[in-house]
Amino acid sequence: MGTIKVELEVPEELLLTARISKKYASQELRRLVVFELYRRGVISLGKACQLACISKWEFFEMNKSLKIPISYTEEDWEEDKRRVEEMVKK
Repeated sequence: MGTIKVELEVPEELLLTARISKKYASQELRRLVVFELYRRGVISLGKACQLACISKWEFFEMNKSLKIPISYTEEDWEEDKRRVEEMVKK
């Protein structure tokens, strides 16, 4: 799936309050949207990591700081298991 560029104006105060630098605002705001979709149960753990461009371990750490409960399903486990098996075969 492709990408869509969205222009968003936010008050500078919002970035200051959230401790987000202007340089990384786009990346951080994208991640916050991803975390909110995960929190709502709209996307899975694997999809959230993919969309946020971070590893599961980075996701867990950020998730912890945002105090969002982890939802790790049997489907997530099966996907992780499959990937590990693929890596072992190589």
